[in-house]
Amino acid sequence: MEVHDIRGFVSDDLVSALKEAQAISRGTKAKQFLFSLSLNPPPQENVSTVDFEKAIEKAEEKLGLTNQLRAIVFHEKEGRRHCHAVWSRIDANAMRTISLSL
Repeated sequence: MEVHDIRGFVSDDLVSALKEAQAISRGTKAKQFLFSLSLNPPPQENVSTVDFEKAIEKAEEKLGLTNQLRAIVFHEKEGRRHCHAVWSRIDANAMRTISLSL
């Protein structure tokens, strides 16, 4: 596993960053304070890091999670590269949960 990006957290490692998001969420009534997106391309596709980043940014915008705390990790499974992005759903300034209309 490779931690590609940790954005907006005080912490600079993945476990501490996720604990930080959990701590922030305790100031709200949120039960689901994180949103996770898995990008799993077809076996025949070789997706670049830039293309993964573009897909994540598009999803982020559509979900209303722009500028939220975020972590991105890459890993290989059975020889294929996958990407996971996790956002905090807590607007720390307003101390409210960002609603996701999926």
